[in-house]
Amino acid sequence: MQELIIECPYCQKSFALDKVLYGEIEQTVRSSVETEFSKREKKHIQEIEAKAKKETEMKIEAETAEVQAQLKQNGEQLSSLRNDKLIWLKDKKALEDKAKNMELEIAERLDKERVGIEHETEKRLTQAHELEDKKREKMITDLENQVNELNRKLKQGSSQLQGETLELKVEEILKANYPFDEIKEIAKGVNGADVLQKVRDKAGNYCGSILWEAKYTKAWSDSWLDKLKEDQKEAAADICTIVSIALPKHMKHFPDAYKGVWVSDYSSLVGLSGILRFTLVEQSKTRRQTQGKNEKMEVVFNYITGPEFTQRVRDSYETYESMMQALEQERKVMQKIWARREKEIRRVAGNTFHVYGSLQGIVGNSMPEIESLELKALVPGDDM
Repeated sequence: MQELIIECPYCQKSFALDKVLYGEIEQTVRSSVETEFSKREKKHIQEIEAKAKKETEMKIEAETAEVQAQLKQNGEQLSSLRNDKLIWLKDKKALEDKAKNMELEIAERLDKERVGIEHETEKRLTQAHELEDKKREKMITDLENQVNELNRKLKQGSSQLQGETLELKVEEILKANYPFDEIKEIAKGVNGADVLQKVRDKAGNYCGSILWEAKYTKAWSDSWLDKLKEDQKEAAADICTIVSIALPKHMKHFPDAYKGVWVSDYSSLVGLSGILRFTLVEQSKTRRQTQGKNEKMEVVFNYITGPEFTQRVRDSYETYESMMQALEQERKVMQKIWARREKEIRRVAGNTFHVYGSLQGIVGNSMPEIESLELKALVPGDDM
């Protein structure tokens, strides 16, 4: 189809006629359609708005009703809570009043119980103090008894220890003075005395035995004698002797025979043991020389056990003691004389040295030398 071209007489522009017509129709249709669409759209919007408004109103009414119901329920609950609070306040006050009354009652009861407890405690403490005092008194009494017992045992132990020490001293003295003899200690717990001395001469011949008993006590007891005699029989000893710190009061000389037993103090031990030992050695020698002669043995025995032999032993010991005292006195005198002489000799020597030194200082080398007074006399010689 050929387009129809029309030229404008005014503007001299050419355009197609169908396009102009089509544009006007399109414009008219477009305008009509847009108007119709605008009306329908507006109506639809109005319908939607009305529907939304109605729904909103219905929703608001429903929510309002719900809120009112909730408010009503809350009001009822609030009223119930107020009633409950009022009841609680009443109960609280009642409980507070009851608690105060109970507290007062408890305080009164506690006060009564406290007074009772104080009385009971005071009573118990009094009884406890009484029991404690009695217990303390009993403990003090027991401790005093224990102390007394310990002191008794201590004294007994001390006496026993001192006795054992004296026994050891006796044994040591006998061993030191008589090396040929057999000095035997009698074991503790065994019936017998303390020391048994078996006397032997220089040839080794057995001459007899002496039984020694050591006593370290404050008082003498005659019961020792009978016991020692029994021990002498069991040990088959020839002589029995007691060396004691405490001695019989009626004895004036020591050592001495007392009721068949020789008694001596510690200081007389050496002298008495020497005399008794000498007697046994001589008796053994006589016995060997007169072997088979019972008559002479009986004479010797009677002599030994008789008062004459006792007197001779006493005289021998007194002589021994006198000689020892004289020797000791002489030793002291000689020591005094030696000390005085030594002092005088040293004084003379000092004066001699002083004079020689002074003269040598004045005269000089021309002073003749005295070799024993020179320093070189103290130095070893060159020829050694």
